[in-house]
Amino acid sequence: MTSNKGIILVFILIALASCSTMKNSVVSAAFSDRVLKLASHWDSIKTNTDLSSENISSWLPESGIRGKYEIARKQVSLNFMEQLVGHPVFLKGPHQEEVDFNSGSFGYYNPQFLERLKPILGEALQNKLFVENTRTLYDEELKQYLRTFFLSYNVAANRTDIMESYLKHIEHGDHKSFSGPSFYLQEAFRDFAESAEENGYNVYEGFTCPGFWIRRSIDGTESQFYNLLLLVMETYDADFLEQQTK
Repeated sequence: MTSNKGIILVFILIALASCSTMKNSVVSAAFSDRVLKLASHWDSIKTNTDLSSENISSWLPESGIRGKYEIARKQVSLNFMEQLVGHPVFLKGPHQEEVDFNSGSFGYYNPQFLERLKPILGEALQNKLFVENTRTLYDEELKQYLRTFFLSYNVAANRTDIMESYLKHIEHGDHKSFSGPSFYLQEAFRDFAESAEENGYNVYEGFTCPGFWIRRSIDGTESQFYNLLLLVMETYDADFLEQQTK
């Protein structure tokens, strides 16, 4: 499983962090325009996006990350995010000019990128008008997915046993369907995925979201991502967070 699971999360966090930040900069104005266009024209962009399995390497464009990112990258690409924040997204790994969905390894996120992102995001989420203009996108496309990310954190973050085994599978270099690192992570979190499905969540996302936290625990950015996730959910999904604390 590659680190592309993190790509859509980064897109989400940046996409929600636009118009109130860096108000006087040309970059901020351009970014704000792109994000708001994406939010208001999501359906039409989606209609004109190639979501075939040949293009996104997935048979499930409505589930998980790949279909969403393929739609979003028309406005908010990997390079654009790096230009906005001022740091590379990744320190190392397979993702260069674009996301490599077919790599057997994964990307190591840049802590400086995430550190710079946090104040941008925090300031943006104080803009009530922007939140109102992006709430539909959140509710229809992102809510259930981010809830699964949130729920999977406690079962996957800093699981040293799974982290070590996952790295051994990558090092071994066997990426066949039933013996590679992706299959290993799938089976490691089968109980979580099946439980999530019973509670109304997407079972595919239940299988894949925990792997994101395994990879982030390996590259040391799991707490940064978790705090960014909380910032977003406290704004758009506070009732859900309150229920979880109870």
